[in-house]
Amino acid sequence: MTSVTEVQLSRFREAENRRHGLEMRKLKAENQTQFQSEVQNNEAMLKRMREEYDNKQKQTEVETEQKLTQLRRSQNTKLSEEQTRLKEQIDNMKQVHQSQVAEIKASQDNEVERLQESHRKTLETARQKFLQEKLKWESA
Repeated sequence: MTSVTEVQLSRFREAENRRHGLEMRKLKAENQTQFQSEVQNNEAMLKRMREEYDNKQKQTEVETEQKLTQLRRSQNTKLSEEQTRLKEQIDNMKQVHQSQVAEIKASQDNEVERLQESHRKTLETARQKFLQEKLKWESA
């Protein structure tokens, strides 16, 4: 009886091992299928995320370039306005300077004329006094 029981036990073990092996292969196949499905889903999501990132990056570059171009135009306009304003101020300063120089020159010319007239009067007065004194001395 032990040999029959051993044979039955061995057959039972073999059947149990086969059933377990089959079950494991089935689970492995299911897990592999599920794993591949997850991998595909994740790769698709990663691809979509990369595309979205690339699109967003390109859009940001375009927007930044537009802003930069607009800023450059604005700065060029401001620069030309400032250059025009500066040129006008320089021209005004030159005109003011020239008028001040002309005024000072006229003032100095008047002063020179006044001094020359004063000197002439002084010399004329001195000459007349000299002549009077000379006449006094000659008549005396």
